[in-house]
Amino acid sequence: MVNILKEQQEKDKELLNEIETLKKQLTEKDKETKQLRNEEDDNDKFFRQLRTVNHRTSASDELDEVVRYLALDSIGLNDDPLKWWQNHKNSLPVLAQLGGNIFQFLQLQSLLRDYSQMLGTI
Repeated sequence: MVNILKEQQEKDKELLNEIETLKKQLTEKDKETKQLRNEEDDNDKFFRQLRTVNHRTSASDELDEVVRYLALDSIGLNDDPLKWWQNHKNSLPVLAQLGGNIFQFLQLQSLLRDYSQMLGTI
């Protein structure tokens, strides 16, 4: 009987050691996961901002917005795209912000190209 108890105690000790080892591994994995999330956050600020528009976080809401956008008539060649997005910013908030950021980037790119040409370099 004493031998059986000793054997059980030994098994219990082994199990406790395994649990401690697993806890350490989980802690390390948690640290790695947090670090990866922080890196993703640093690399993903723009898209995080898009997700916070109107406090929407649901992927289905964003998909619905894309579907609504695709159902709209296309913008005319003579229409001003900035005004179009301004007119649709309430019904398509995430896409409107994305569109505005793209136009800001294109405008900046154009200004840099003009400045470069003014300096005589391309």
